[in-house]
Amino acid sequence: ARSGAPFTLESLGRIDLVHIEDACRAVLLALSPEVSLPPAINVGGGEAVPLASIARAFGAMPSEVSADIERPAERVLDVRLAGGVLGWHPRVSLIDGARRMLASA
Repeated sequence: ARSGAPFTLESLGRIDLVHIEDACRAVLLALSPEVSLPPAINVGGGEAVPLASIARAFGAMPSEVSADIERPAERVLDVRLAGGVLGWHPRVSLIDGARRMLASA
């Protein structure tokens, strides 16, 4: 998108994303010897974000985004267990994460 070249989204669906800082913080909390872990804990943003919004957050113009509408998707993780067991909740929003990434590029 930054080069001005159009790109294709796989669907017009929505997906749950988590910033790397939030994911690393969850891992560090899970490594604490005081924590008794269940077999699996979901770590995610906790909300489904439209793929087109993600493209716009990284500077793509809507006219640059096309999608296969035959394959809608919605993927969101239930992060309540991470909150209860680890005291973890995502802190970095999609927009803030995109701004940080673009500023460092």
